[in-house]
Amino acid sequence: MDVDTKTIHARLSDIKIEGMQELEAVTSEMVRLIETATVPILAVDVDGLVNGWNTKISELTGLLVDKAIGKHLLTLVEDSSVDVVKRMLFLALQGKEEQNIQFEIKTHGSKSEGGPICLVVNACASRDLHENVVGVCFVGQDITGQKMVMDKFTRIEGDYKAIVQNRNPLIPPIFGTDEFGWCSEWNPAMKKLTGWKREEVLDKMLLGEVFGLNMACCRLKNQEAFVNLGVVLNTAMTGQESEKVSFGFFARTGKYVECLLCVSKKLDREGAVTGVFCFLQLASQELQQALHVQRLSEQTALKSLKALAYIKKQVQNPLSGIIFSGKMMEETELGAEQKELLHTSAQCQCQLSKILNDSDLDSIIEGYDSDLDDSDSIRLISLFFFY
Repeated sequence: MDVDTKTIHARLSDIKIEGMQELEAVTSEMVRLIETATVPILAVDVDGLVNGWNTKISELTGLLVDKAIGKHLLTLVEDSSVDVVKRMLFLALQGKEEQNIQFEIKTHGSKSEGGPICLVVNACASRDLHENVVGVCFVGQDITGQKMVMDKFTRIEGDYKAIVQNRNPLIPPIFGTDEFGWCSEWNPAMKKLTGWKREEVLDKMLLGEVFGLNMACCRLKNQEAFVNLGVVLNTAMTGQESEKVSFGFFARTGKYVECLLCVSKKLDREGAVTGVFCFLQLASQELQQALHVQRLSEQTALKSLKALAYIKKQVQNPLSGIIFSGKMMEETELGAEQKELLHTSAQCQCQLSKILNDSDLDSIIEGYDSDLDDSDSIRLISLFFFY
């Protein structure tokens, strides 16, 4: 029995040695995997002191392993993340493992210039042979780049809403569509201009329901205007740059609105066109008044030009008769005084012909002629009375 007992103990010792060797091999492999992992991994004990810090997190933070080991985890994270990490640690040590927890960890050395690192981690409780929690292991993912993009997107989205939805009168009327042609934007300036509320036009087809010919919210003048709007929108949707074009429609009150339309494409992160923005440019009240006065002036000038053209036509025939009479008088016997009058008449005839042949009607209306002096005018008047 002693021999058998010794043999059994020897065999048990061999099994223990084999088990220890296998455990050491497994442990070494786990350590190697953790150290060479492409994701950040760190671990803490029950007091929150770091006892694991792999190569990846050392690379991200700029904090070497020997500097990190023994430090409390809360001293390594950003102040804004302390409460989140404290709660996660508390729950993990109670055996309640959380997932996808986001927090920021400080950077050191040359890495500090780039700001903190943002991690999303899963907490895993480490247990001993008796299932007691002896620490927490965190397996994370670096989302710093994604967070920067999302922060930028959030800022841009905030700027977009602050600008487009602003009620400031300096913000022009803006509307837009998605890639399928549904109305996706209608700012306060557009509501004020058209009389249609944002909720009344959103998710309606821009061509046909919002701007159309029959039952549309903003009625267009004719089929040509409808086709032109469609061409402008499709041109921008295909990625081509479009110029400002004349655009007009009837508002809810029935008033016809004339403006300039500028269409710009909307792009996603990959550069694909996801819709268009449409900007309307309206003339200010001062400019509209000035244009109204200009149109009235043009109408008055046009009437004057027509009257002047009529006078020129009516004067042309009598002048031709005067010229013919003068040539006939030259063939008769004339005295010195008569020849002088005939010479004055010929000069006035030339001046009249020049005025009638002048194409600059504006200068004639203003009474300006650099070649006609006062003496010529007196002769011209005297000539008319003479004849």
